[in-house]
This record gives sequence, C-alpha cells and structure tokens, in this order.
Amino acid sequence: MTPLHDLRRLSPQSSQIRISSEKKSYNFLTKLSRKANYFAQLLVIYIIADPLLTPLGGLETRPISDVTTLGVTTLALLLLGLGLNVISLVLTLRHNGRSPIFGMIGSILYFPAAISDQTGQFSTLTPPTGITYVEVIEAIVAIAIIVLGALVLRENMKLRQCPCRNLSPEKEDHSTRLWFIAELFPQPWQS
Repeated sequence: MTPLHDLRRLSPQSSQIRISSEKKSYNFLTKLSRKANYFAQLLVIYIIADPLLTPLGGLETRPISDVTTLGVTTLALLLLGLGLNVISLVLTLRHNGRSPIFGMIGSILYFPAAISDQTGQFSTLTPPTGITYVEVIEAIVAIAIIVLGALVLRENMKLRQCPCRNLSPEKEDHSTRLWFIAELFPQPWQS
C-alpha cells in the first residue's frame, strides 16, 4: 500500500480533502481568464478538426497520387500549424504569457491548405463535401483563434506593465496605489 492509502485508512477527513483536491486538479481551465479559457477551448476544437482534413481522418477520399506538389507543401504547412496549436494549448494551460503567438501563427498556417484545396490547386480532383464543410468550420475557428489570441496577448501585456501586480496588500503602501491611479487617469495639465 502507498502512504496515501494508509492516510485514507487512518483519517477519513484527510481522504476527503485529497479527493476534493483531486477534483480540482482535473479542471485546468478554471484558473485561466475568460478570454484565455475560450482561446484554449477553440484550440481543442481546432486540434480535433484538423486531422479530419488529412487522409487519416476518413473524410478525404481522393487518392494520394492525385495530390499536386503544392498540395503536399500546403499539407505540410497544415500539419506544422497543428503542431504549433498543440504547443500553444500546452503553454496556455501552463499560463505562459506568449502562448497566443504560437496559436495565431498555427492558425494562419491553416489558410494556404484551405485556399489551395478550394481553388483546385491541391489535387486534380474536387474536394469531397465533408472536407469542404470541415474546412469552413475550421476557417471560422482559425479566425476566432487569431482574434482571441490577439486579445489574450494584449491582456497579458497589460498585466506585465502594471507596477502593482506583484504587491500583496500587506506590502502595498498608499503612495504606490496613488501612483498607479495617476498613471491610469492622467490629469490634463500632466500632458
């Protein structure tokens, strides 16, 4: 038996505390801001939908022999963007301030594949209907990731510029708070 099992056997109160802390540890998105939470959820949708566009997803019925050189290149960009979005999701859940940059770049890399597929440059055959629907949905999600990524990045930069962000209430004095308020609301004669 592990020490945790011994602790649960000896003290039921401690096991209840441990179980409640285990429930909290499964929900990573509660610690994020609202915008970052939506950003992470959109990244999950993108990560789920992106492999559907590949032959492994089951919706792609065109043979690989009909894919052009440009199609292979844009498919590589699509998979690179998927990798960047996975990295962005991991960094977002770890509260890294620069994680939206990876998500924005990864979502931008989606568009060459979608544009080449819809213009007929990806393959000599027309895209299947299922692929077209997934491409439209993923384009909407990619645009939302780019917009929300910019908003989250802007939010993170504002938090970094705030001089009072690391001060606890017992360490913060009145002059620091007044200086912070004066920076937020400058007087007309201070221009």
